[in-house]
Amino acid sequence: MFAVASMFGFEAMAIYGEEAREPYKTVPRATYLAVILITSFFAFTTWMLISAHGPSASAAHAGAALEAGDGAAFVAGPVADELGAWAGDALPILLATSLFASSPVPRLAVVAASGHLLPRQRTQRVDAARAVRSVMA
Repeated sequence: MFAVASMFGFEAMAIYGEEAREPYKTVPRATYLAVILITSFFAFTTWMLISAHGPSASAAHAGAALEAGDGAAFVAGPVADELGAWAGDALPILLATSLFASSPVPRLAVVAASGHLLPRQRTQRVDAARAVRSVMA
């Protein structure tokens, strides 16, 4: 899960291409930069995990976590050891919310609406003042 979640996000640059001044130049640059940054972050956090478990014991700790049926314990264990039990409990919640927050679905809906790929009643603009008044009531 950690390895998969570490690589989320680099594909999002293509969705924002229509908002760039020079999309054929900007999108490839942004994609390469995102891949470099995400890979660097993944390598850094992997190094931190191996350092936390110890280079000679990290494989044994990972195997024990998998055998126990809780592969996330390999990642959450050192965090809980350093910051306390609350951090180990908060880590899965933070991971899940970050996965939902990085979802490209809302942006894809905007692109589909601007391309007239959605039904007309789904793409009409909402009067912001009327929406605020209805929420406040």
